[in-house]
This record gives sequence, C-alpha cells and structure tokens, in this order.
Amino acid sequence: MLKKIIGLGLGLSLVAASLLAAELEKKKLTIGFIALTDCAPIVIAEEKGFFKKYGLDVHVVKEGGGWPGIQQKVISGEYDFSHALAGMPIAATLGINGNANLQAVLSLDFNGNGITFGNNIIKEMKKYGMDETKRPLGSESLKKYIDAKHKAEGSSYQPLSFGMVHPVSTHNYELRYWMASSGIVPDRDTTIKPFPPPTMPSNLIAGNIEGYCVGEPWNERIVLKKKGSTLVTNYDIWNNNPEKVLQTRADFIEKNPETTKAVMKAILEAQMWLDASWENRKEAAIIMSKPNYVKAPVSVLEKSMTGTFQYSNYFLSTSFTHLFSLFI
Repeated sequence: MLKKIIGLGLGLSLVAASLLAAELEKKKLTIGFIALTDCAPIVIAEEKGFFKKYGLDVHVVKEGGGWPGIQQKVISGEYDFSHALAGMPIAATLGINGNANLQAVLSLDFNGNGITFGNNIIKEMKKYGMDETKRPLGSESLKKYIDAKHKAEGSSYQPLSFGMVHPVSTHNYELRYWMASSGIVPDRDTTIKPFPPPTMPSNLIAGNIEGYCVGEPWNERIVLKKKGSTLVTNYDIWNNNPEKVLQTRADFIEKNPETTKAVMKAILEAQMWLDASWENRKEAAIIMSKPNYVKAPVSVLEKSMTGTFQYSNYFLSTSFTHLFSLFI
C-alpha cells in the first residue's frame, strides 16, 4: 500500500512539474559545429536524445567555413547556437572579427589542443638538441634552428610558416607563448596564419606549413599517419584551460530564455554522460567518426578521448585527456 501511495505521489509530482514548466519560445533550432573532438557535447546531446528530452527539435550542422564561417552564421541568425572558441563571443562583442553582442552560455570542454610539427622541421630540430623520446618539449631546439637560419640567410631570411585556427583562439596564444618561452619572436621569426582545423594535416603534408596548433583529432591524425609528432599539449602549457564554449546572440537569449535554458540542460546532460565512463567515451568516438560529424577514424578519435594520447611513435601519455564537464 505504501509503495502505491509513494508511486501515486511521484506521478502527481511529475504531472505538476510538467504543468508548471514554462513553454519553450522556440523548439526548432539549428546548432553549428566544427569537426573537432570537442563538438562531442553537442553531438551527444543530439544522438542520445537529450535535446528531445527537453522538448527541442535540433538540426546539428557541420560548418565547413572554419571559425569565421560559423561566427558569421550565428551573427546572421542562420545558426541559433554554435560551438565556438572561448574568445569569439568576447571578440565579436568588442567588434573584432565580427560585430554583434554574442554571449557564451556554457563551457563545452577543457584541454584538447596540441602543437604538432612535421617530420622535416623535426629533422632540423634534432640537429640542435631535440630529444624525440621526451615529452613535453620546449621550443629551445626550434630557437637554435631559427638562429642558425638567420645567420645563414641574413637579410634574405625566410620566416618559417605555422598554422593556428583563429586570431583570437587559445591556439594562437599557446603557440606564441610556447615559442616566446625560448626567445623566439613569433612575428619576426615566423609567419602564423589561420586555417580551418580539419585542413591542418593536409596543409602540413603539402608543405604549406611546418607545424600547427590545433584541437583534436587533427594532431593525432598526423602522428598516426607518421607525418609528424606532437611536441606539447595545452594541458602541458595551461592545465585544464577553458577551450570551447556554446555561444548565441544576446537578443536570442532575451527573446527565448526558456529555450536557452533547455539547450543548456541538454548539453550539460550530454557532458555528464561523456564524463561518466570510458565506455561512454569509446561509444562517443564511434558516433563522432561518422561523415556528418568529425569524419575521422575511431582509432584517432579515441586517443584524447580515452586518456591514451600519442605524442609520437616514441611517446604515449596517459595524463592528457579531454574533459567535457566538471561532473567527474
């Protein structure tokens, strides 16, 4: 009898809660993302039904135009929300790389970036003391190589070319900080240009750049192709730094507060699912390997997702992994 009373009470509570729940202002939404491992909370919220759980009909779209493309589509309203670099909404609100009042409503992840160099420049750096068997590595051997290059080329010095994902990205800051730590002057000794993250491996292989700072899985992609090595991760530079956020326009939040809350709840639940077990992470890697998501081999995606990041053929780390929430 007691069980029946408790069950009836719980049922009535759920009915009352559903009656009291505020109506969503907008149910059909479009959310943009870039093909990176840290789009996982958005993808999992869709694939595991968390968006539907909160009454949302979400179309998740892979953006091919890199971070500038995704930014403009949020500003124009083509995307209601998007995966974003932590600096992007701040920059847009200040009128940098866009001009709109954008807000970061949720942190999506921590860690996940690496500085990866191609085999050609690594060969040169080994001549100046780089130890391929150790990680993380500083930029001292790169500095010595650049100094020798300056001396040999004189006034005809050709700066080394490197890639990062966006001027206001943590990737840009991390690459410059790592270089400057040994005395390299990035804007004098190198040329650092933005590229869409998924294109980094192909640009390195084509010889357009010597190396890059990018998010996963595009470091592991080069390592497993044996075309280069990751020298240092952003976990080594700045442990558990904020990386990606969920952004939207301020006017969208004002007009659609309940919808915004529902999106946040769904993604928070996806983050908790991702951090609940290694088995969930492995399942997520399989899901994200699909062509409409990251389109990378499961073996590549699993590396930073399951705590077995491979810096090079010589060095495997079990301390570097993506974190998607604080609920671990």
